[in-house]
Amino acid sequence: RGAPWRTTAMAWLLWLAWASEEKLAVPADEFRVTALDVGQGTAIIIDTQSHRLLFDTGPGFPGGGNLGHSVVAPSLLATGPGQLDVLVLSHSDLDHTGGAEAVIAALPVGRRYGSFGVAGSELCRAGLAWSWDGVQFEFWNPNSGDAGVADNDRSCVLRVFNATRSALFAGDISAKVESALGRRLPPVDLMFAPHHGSRSSSSKAFVRLLNPGVVFVSAGYANRFGHPHPDVLRRYREIGAALYVTGQSGALVWRSHAPLVVKSFRDEQHAPYWALPDARVTNP
Repeated sequence: RGAPWRTTAMAWLLWLAWASEEKLAVPADEFRVTALDVGQGTAIIIDTQSHRLLFDTGPGFPGGGNLGHSVVAPSLLATGPGQLDVLVLSHSDLDHTGGAEAVIAALPVGRRYGSFGVAGSELCRAGLAWSWDGVQFEFWNPNSGDAGVADNDRSCVLRVFNATRSALFAGDISAKVESALGRRLPPVDLMFAPHHGSRSSSSKAFVRLLNPGVVFVSAGYANRFGHPHPDVLRRYREIGAALYVTGQSGALVWRSHAPLVVKSFRDEQHAPYWALPDARVTNP
């Protein structure tokens, strides 16, 4: 009630105005990745010329409310067609799936994939693949023999690529799964740091083997977990990767046809709603 909510609403309207520019068509054979700022959670939109995928739906809260309703669904409606071809829920943690019901209620959803049993969903098993508009999508995790593995390590790992560029979305996998995948995965141009930049992930070997040019970290501003961990940031800096944290930079957009260019909501002179008008947050 009152001014704080009006301030938050104004910030959200600014984001929607900025996001409306993203309705521009994606060229054939290319893809666009939009990382939404959903606090300590994950919600990623992947667009090709005529298709759209959502990887995770942002957090929900035990006391009620979720960012699927207040952030993810409005962003989907503001930046593209009012439907999803594919929804991926990487694993069952509430910071990744809390907004799922709200998203499904807000717009039609085609196929659904997840690493856990959800009515109407298929398992995102390794080897499952498809193609849209000259862009390839393939799951690399989990494997069929992963019964009994921790929920985080069963996260859907999705690789998206065209003839020249690729991106990797790894959920909350730990260094143990990274070790198995890193020896088989080719290098990528864009990578989402596993597990929000937790110290238990982004192992030195994994970072060096995949050698991403750009790294996004989905992590909330001043979150209680300390994500992303300084050791993780250092590993990515050591390979020369450009680092962006949603809690610092706001929503982020990357395009396969301009792989070194990242569009950041707050870099375009939009301060976070909790900051004074002259405050700016720089990338770590």
